[in-house]
Amino acid sequence: METRIFGKTGKEVYILGLGTYGHGEAYGGIGRKNSISVMNKVIEQIPNNAFFLIDTAPRYYSGKVEEWIGEFIKESGRENILIATKGGRHIEQDRINEKDFSPYFLRQDLENSLKRQDVNKYFLYQLHNPDLQIIKDGKVFDLLESFRDKGKIEWYGISINNPEEGIAAIEYCENKGLDGLAAIQVIYNILQKNGLETLFQSAHKHEIAIIAREPLLRGFLTDKYSKYTKFENCPEAVKKEIKLYGKNQILSKVNKLKKVLSNYDIKPMNQLAIKFAISNPYVTLAIPGINRSEYIQSDLDSPHLKIHQSLLKEIENISDLEKC
Repeated sequence: METRIFGKTGKEVYILGLGTYGHGEAYGGIGRKNSISVMNKVIEQIPNNAFFLIDTAPRYYSGKVEEWIGEFIKESGRENILIATKGGRHIEQDRINEKDFSPYFLRQDLENSLKRQDVNKYFLYQLHNPDLQIIKDGKVFDLLESFRDKGKIEWYGISINNPEEGIAAIEYCENKGLDGLAAIQVIYNILQKNGLETLFQSAHKHEIAIIAREPLLRGFLTDKYSKYTKFENCPEAVKKEIKLYGKNQILSKVNKLKKVLSNYDIKPMNQLAIKFAISNPYVTLAIPGINRSEYIQSDLDSPHLKIHQSLLKEIENISDLEKC
């Protein structure tokens, strides 16, 4: 499996990591036993000569996924696993998913995450999609630097919704001389790919890793969904995507992709989608949300897929999704 250097950290990482959003309630939940089983089966496919990154957050199943990851790491005995968690979202029932990047809450949030995973330090601690105003104000980055000084985290990062947020984070840290910003996590896939060039170039210039999330577009860039799917029975994460972009628009663009692929005899679609994400030289790694044993081998085999340049050009010509 191909490796890349995780920005200024100098860590050599596999080009595929593991996103654990799908291990929580967003896709109906898979339960502790199945979650740990999937993680064990994934790591069995990963040799020891480079690091493997697992991305998580307290928001995923109200902290349970972090606990399961902690159990898995102890059970696996592997030393080449890097954990990237996030902070800034409440998980209490009466405030669930409420954003909060105040110093008091972030300190508490970090300590709770460390306790759940039974670790003393995180490799990467990411802000969980703060608003642009919070990023531009910048005080939150000064706080993250204090976490580094106290030995609670090695590096910090930020998960963003649009490139302007990532650029603002880079600029603030550069202007203040802060060296701890090591990664930016951004949605990047076949149908959400444009408008990121300036961000990617700036991140590359400052040795900041790019983590591509949602390479499979909540499962739409697989062979799982079609016009015959009963979407009213689908998991909440899929319904959210439909609310943002509309079922007809998503399926129409996926069908365009299928027509393109029919000329190249490429199957399955999930491998092409993952390969597309990691084919961008600015992307350090992609984090597909593998949450079923039957998906593991196919997803992990994606880097071996050969894509002709003419196919990449045709994919680029498929326009991005537009919000309703």
